[in-house]
Amino acid sequence: MRVLLQSGADIQAADFTGRTQLHIAARQGRYEAMALLLEKGADENAEDHLRRSPLHDAVAGKNARAVRVLLLANADINQGNEIGSAPLHFAVKDLEVMKELCNWNADLDRLDMMGRTPLHIAVAESCSEVAACLLREGTDPYRFGLSPSRPSTTRSNRTTERWWVSSSGTASM
Repeated sequence: MRVLLQSGADIQAADFTGRTQLHIAARQGRYEAMALLLEKGADENAEDHLRRSPLHDAVAGKNARAVRVLLLANADINQGNEIGSAPLHFAVKDLEVMKELCNWNADLDRLDMMGRTPLHIAVAESCSEVAACLLREGTDPYRFGLSPSRPSTTRSNRTTERWWVSSSGTASM
């Protein structure tokens, strides 16, 4: 990669989906490649055709270290994709990545275009450890008038519903 960059390769070149080299390196957790690309001026907030950033890809790849590399390079932690989902919305399947984003002050109550917060997604996906982490970090489960128990009941997920009731003491069913 270094040779290609020294030969004048376009650092912002994208594939047919709009993903740059930095998107791909972030998804795969290739930290040295990420550092080199960022050093040479790669855009840490570049968007693919679905408006996903390299940070979205690092989160989707479950790479907490890649997340940290991008945040140290000033990546926008709350950048939304085409449906308004920030990296935190993507992080509900990985507790370590979720904690890393929380440590960098991600917006815990950010809504996507469907009106869901990361907590709503975590509960709907039965990710109780992540939901508990979000609650400990200070997310407001009732801020936008929709209890996270509602997505769990609409998906017939009784295990998550029971967890929600036991952890918060209430549910709006």
